[in-house]
Amino acid sequence: MRNLMYLFALSMILTISGCYHMRIDPEPLPTETVVTSKSTETASRIIKRVLENDLQVRILDERNNGNILISAPRHFATETGFGQPDGGRQYYLQLQIDFIREQNRSYIRLSPYHYELRTSYAYGLEGQVKTLYKIYPYPEYPGMFDISYLENELKRIASLLEHALKDIQ
Repeated sequence: MRNLMYLFALSMILTISGCYHMRIDPEPLPTETVVTSKSTETASRIIKRVLENDLQVRILDERNNGNILISAPRHFATETGFGQPDGGRQYYLQLQIDFIREQNRSYIRLSPYHYELRTSYAYGLEGQVKTLYKIYPYPEYPGMFDISYLENELKRIASLLEHALKDIQ
């Protein structure tokens, strides 16, 4: 009987970990930093062009005299598989880009301004099929998120920006 209880407990843990990423409280989200010898004004101009033209990311807000950029939310990954809703979990990222000038270098920090999952579910109601759209912000539902998607996206954007800053004089 004891072995059966252990087996049941183990199966529950494995089932729960397959659905959620076992996180109750939000952990600090990753950031990436790009360093360049260009001025913050030049770096900002180049980065805006790369974001808008190459990544199709709009800048929604500029703060602190243009030293902080806030992007529009952008879909960057979809998690699909067993137990996922039709269309999967769609990851959206709103990016904050901070420009800091120190000792003839510009430090450009990429960090999540807003991070969320979006899903849609179909259900029946009185013989009709209805659709429910749900948005899950990271701070409220941290256990639903696989942070590796965000880490990979930030690294990809940082690499793209580093390349653009090196190529453009």
